[in-house]
Amino acid sequence: MAHFFIRSLRSKVKDLSNNTAIVKSNISLIREQVATLMYVIQEFYSNTNWIELHGLTIYEDFGQDGITLVGIADFKDKTCINCKYVNGIEHCENNTIGTKLTSGYRSGQNVGKPKGGPNDIISGKCSHGTPDDTSRNIIATGGIYKGYKGRSNRKEAPHSYLHSAAAKAAVKATEYYLIDQNRGLLELIGPEVFRDIFGIRSREEIVKTSLTFVIDVTGSMGDDIENVRIATKKIVNEAKDSQFVSEKYILVTFSDPASLTMGRNTTDFKTMLTWLDDIRVDGGGDCPEYAMSGILKGIEMSNNNSKIYFITDADAKDAHLENEVTNGLKAKNLELIMILTGKCPGRRKRDGTGQNYGSTIFQHEVGLLFHRVKRSSINVFESIAAETGGKVYVTSTSEVEAIVEKEIKETFPSSNVFVTLFVMPRNSTHNSTISISVDDYINTLKIMVEPVTSLDKFVFYYPNGTVVSFSSPNEERELLGNILRISVRNPEPGQWTLRKMETSAWNINVTAHSALDFSTSVLETSSVGNSYQLSGNPIKGNNYSVVVDIQNLNPNSTCLSVVLMDDSGNEITEIFVTRVQLMGIA
Repeated sequence: MAHFFIRSLRSKVKDLSNNTAIVKSNISLIREQVATLMYVIQEFYSNTNWIELHGLTIYEDFGQDGITLVGIADFKDKTCINCKYVNGIEHCENNTIGTKLTSGYRSGQNVGKPKGGPNDIISGKCSHGTPDDTSRNIIATGGIYKGYKGRSNRKEAPHSYLHSAAAKAAVKATEYYLIDQNRGLLELIGPEVFRDIFGIRSREEIVKTSLTFVIDVTGSMGDDIENVRIATKKIVNEAKDSQFVSEKYILVTFSDPASLTMGRNTTDFKTMLTWLDDIRVDGGGDCPEYAMSGILKGIEMSNNNSKIYFITDADAKDAHLENEVTNGLKAKNLELIMILTGKCPGRRKRDGTGQNYGSTIFQHEVGLLFHRVKRSSINVFESIAAETGGKVYVTSTSEVEAIVEKEIKETFPSSNVFVTLFVMPRNSTHNSTISISVDDYINTLKIMVEPVTSLDKFVFYYPNGTVVSFSSPNEERELLGNILRISVRNPEPGQWTLRKMETSAWNINVTAHSALDFSTSVLETSSVGNSYQLSGNPIKGNNYSVVVDIQNLNPNSTCLSVVLMDDSGNEITEIFVTRVQLMGIA
């Protein structure tokens, strides 16, 4: 029975979590047990008649110790009646009977669905009911399965009309099982192991990591290297402004022969940007390159618990080093993000002279527009990812920046705050100014202005009225085309002023990075007093709680109220809030 299976897994998770050696060296073993727990708990609501009996109320005792189970149908209890047919279409609404808990029988399992006696022509045991379940044809016909995303229609799931309810209950049950103050997994194993299982990392942990790039610089990368350079420079620029910036930057370049593999590290982001600007491609000739050698160098130089970004357009010539790479990644708990923009037989590979060899490229859309190559050419990379929890992106060079930006935001989660948007019209006077308010929560102030014809067409002032000279390492200005970008790290609180020294119209976008961040949620309360995050839209007339979770709020500060706004930014209502201490992860 699933209840006892959950209990045994829960006990196993507790025992494993008390084993320090396993927590440190084989956390994936505990994750597998937790994943199985979550799967069974969530599937419970789709595969049983719980929703039909109890609606959205979750089964809190499911899988817990020291409880009395609800009534469960025994072998003789009839739990379903035949589904009806309307115009040749099967309808299984309201086909469950009785008040006892049951799941649906399914063909191919070790226990077959019992057939009733000669008088049982309408009622019997429930079936799972999917098209591949032949037991659905035995009385009681049909089934009670509610489906999952992609399989939640009447044909695939007899109770698809309850799919949404089952999904909401599964979400509530997951939350309850993980973080309930008395029974949750967090309480059972403690916050330290809980964070390790789910990969939750604090700022203090992240700043001890490194940011590593391993880049193929053979001649064939000539068409790609500029896009790679732009993407990696953008990462460094974003990371340096983040409160989660790593301890050091690492650049590894590899070529052919393997002896040309080079690695450098620095704590200065400007040095890293210079190195990226100085990358030159050369060499290669034959198609496969020394990819594993480059990755091994990156592993050697990286701090523990870090990410390595690997970019190439070729197969691995040294694939025999796969196990060494895998073991190295595991030993230092490194995540390898592999971005492949080509392969040897599937790409018109160029050497330094522009000579083409190879032929076909395949295109496939998966979220972003990725160019898909034949699976056989990337087996070594996929194998490493499967063994170590890494990722493989097979894509076009033009998408490298989008992929890397997505990944880096998960590693360096700074809060990007929208401050304001100004428009200075064409008829605005020469010497027009705008004021920009900065508080002491802002770490980096960023201003983008367009169109600007030259750097002498603006003046920027500190709150005390003196001109910003941009001579400090914390102050930067850059004009790319007609777009002016201004960045000030650790800006002084107060009113900064930007003066326009030309008569053309300006669009000004002001944003900031801040350690202060917040998230909001709307909670509904169950009949037994537990609160869960609202799924869907609130219902008029019902009572809900608004929770504002504020990260990095100064101890001397507080939040008195929140304002609800519509999509256009218009204020709808103000809600006064009270500070409470919640159980959870600090």
